[in-house]
Amino acid sequence: MPARFFILLCGTLAIAAGAKTFGEDAATDPAVDASSGRGKFRTVAMEWLNRSGQRPVTYFGLTVDPAVHQAPIDRPLVILIHGYNSCPERMAELATAVRQAGYPCGTLRYPNDQPIADSAKLLSGELHRLASDEAGRKIALVTHSMGGLVAREVVENAALDPGNVSQLLMIAPPSHGTSCAYLACRADVLEHRTDPQSHNLLDCLYSSIEDGLGEARHDLKPNSSFLEQLNHHSRNPNVRYTVFLGTGTVFSEEQLAQARRILEKCAQADSFVATVEPALQRALSDFEDAVEEGDGVVSVNRGRLEGVPDTVLLGFNHWNALGEPNCESVAALHREILKRLASQPKVERAAPTP
Repeated sequence: MPARFFILLCGTLAIAAGAKTFGEDAATDPAVDASSGRGKFRTVAMEWLNRSGQRPVTYFGLTVDPAVHQAPIDRPLVILIHGYNSCPERMAELATAVRQAGYPCGTLRYPNDQPIADSAKLLSGELHRLASDEAGRKIALVTHSMGGLVAREVVENAALDPGNVSQLLMIAPPSHGTSCAYLACRADVLEHRTDPQSHNLLDCLYSSIEDGLGEARHDLKPNSSFLEQLNHHSRNPNVRYTVFLGTGTVFSEEQLAQARRILEKCAQADSFVATVEPALQRALSDFEDAVEEGDGVVSVNRGRLEGVPDTVLLGFNHWNALGEPNCESVAALHREILKRLASQPKVERAAPTP
């Protein structure tokens, strides 16, 4: 068997294993159980792993520039919200651009693998605190990927809305999910292995569990119960929405078709591959959003949001959108974000219902 066939097979097997895990989880993971059983396990596991009390506990919440109190009150505080399996540090380039434009800036760190609804409650509490500490200052939320869903749940859910958000600018939001969520293998230990504070496997495991148990990936699947509930909300009339969608996907339908042909040849040459071929073909089908017009993770069709006419298509992809603005598509994204922040729309608060 040619080496490239073997490499593709190994990769596809890994993908299928991840998809199978997700399928098993989904079958036994009703929303109620996810918040109770998994939550209890997470607490017990963290307590056991940190029974010595020597492992640092990650701070989850808002971190705001110390000079925010000195900024003119008519300047919005820009809060950056990262996405799935990400962190505030990955939004550093955008934060630099925002600060250089003269805006006070802050970031939200949250357990990015936990249920999105739980992350929204964390953000809501932090924004309510800001409404008290910075009375009269408007908040502009700039989000990437899943962060847009976290923010929308806050501003579109009357029980969570703090009332001080005037703008929501979403980069690559999976408004209607992404088929890539079926392939989002548990890579948390590897994610935290790169953290300089993680010195050994137990530290990595603790950080991984602290970050959530992967519930967010279920929320990201198309037609998930979370997305069904979220998309029944109306847009908040007191918030100006913008959606930025990328068209710089690095995959093509021909590449996917070639992978299918290679798999078929492998199945003809090996009886074991022939046995598992149907499962592997199903795994490849989960790449549909990666090869449609989009950014390689979120297709344009699934990123659009009803009631948001300010939807801008640019040439970035899902990975370089947060990188250095050394290519025109990312530089254009920065310009469009700063242009909307500078517009300072005068949003009239809706009159309270008598």
